[in-house]
Amino acid sequence: MAAGDLDADGRTDLLFADDDGTRVQSWMPQGVTEIEYHGNNPTLNPVGLTLGQFDDQPGGDIVGAWGNGNYQSVVGGWYNRDVSTITRGFGFPDSDVSVKSAATGDVDGDGKLEMSVIASRRYNGKESAYLWLIDNTRQQPLSISDKAWGWDALCKPDTRDFLGCPRLDSRVAMGDVDGNGHLDVVMTTPSTRSLQVWYGSASGPASHPGFSAHDLDWFDPDPLVGRGLAVGDVNGDGAAEIAIGAPDATVSGQHRAGAIVLIPGSAGPTRGPVLANAQLITQDGIGPVSAPNPTPAAAALPDPIGEQSEAGDRFGEEIRIIDITGDGKGEVIIGVPDKNSKAGMLAVLRGSATGVSTTAAQVVHPRQIGLAPGYITFGMVMTS
Repeated sequence: MAAGDLDADGRTDLLFADDDGTRVQSWMPQGVTEIEYHGNNPTLNPVGLTLGQFDDQPGGDIVGAWGNGNYQSVVGGWYNRDVSTITRGFGFPDSDVSVKSAATGDVDGDGKLEMSVIASRRYNGKESAYLWLIDNTRQQPLSISDKAWGWDALCKPDTRDFLGCPRLDSRVAMGDVDGNGHLDVVMTTPSTRSLQVWYGSASGPASHPGFSAHDLDWFDPDPLVGRGLAVGDVNGDGAAEIAIGAPDATVSGQHRAGAIVLIPGSAGPTRGPVLANAQLITQDGIGPVSAPNPTPAAAALPDPIGEQSEAGDRFGEEIRIIDITGDGKGEVIIGVPDKNSKAGMLAVLRGSATGVSTTAAQVVHPRQIGLAPGYITFGMVMTS
């Protein structure tokens, strides 16, 4: 799914893609109306699907990284509400490329969106991971910026902080972690227990990570395999926090109950993620990050969530940080898709000047919004 104002009428539209095609629906006074449909998906399984402005021509664009699961990935979609599909390959002589993660945002502030991509290339029997920033998704071959890149085959212990070193399980997101008014590219890699940030500016992202940390004790590569990764300003100080999902983490002895880690951002001299102030959030409490298998006893703050961790909940499978209340502080919205025998649940934690608030949290069950009981996995996919 994706959300954005495709038809420039001042209302947010919802885009979703499945095997039947790509549809955009708008909430109008007379009800929900389908304003666009494309039955000719470039390929199946879009990653990083976005409604926004990717070029300098009027009209909304629908762009994503599309793959068919067989290393046949392309980037593109439909531009300026045209019915013609425009897709671009990755510039390799072969087509053995598979996109693993993608994020979009206006890094340089020129009003046009860029796309950061983690992709793997299978060549000569080996598979290598790449991090690219695509400046122009319409250009052929794709314009692969040399200002934000990494290739795992170049990475050695003495170069990993310098290059960032993507792996096949790396994920990317965008947000202003250092508070300078430009989006940064954030990458997490469970297999190396690492976190990197490429800081953004008017000239685009920096050539190499401005922040790099690896071998983080609390970053267990086994439970931290979910899609949950979000960047947004929770405390309203202008520097975004980084939320990392650990849906398979054992909590209070409950296998795969799930947790998230919230890392504050900072501006000024400290600039960027502040690992020392990271918080572990579960359904049982909030406390400092620790080794795997967190327990409520480690919680230093009251439990804000009116639920308890249960085996298989997968708390943190999806995360979004959105300012729902309009007070300049983002709420942390956590998907718990396997709660209550896979009915699913959302946990909404309020933002505050001190970070996640321990009061006024909301829990949303599917029955509260009119969905019949059953296997719903509510919270498995979210958009913002």
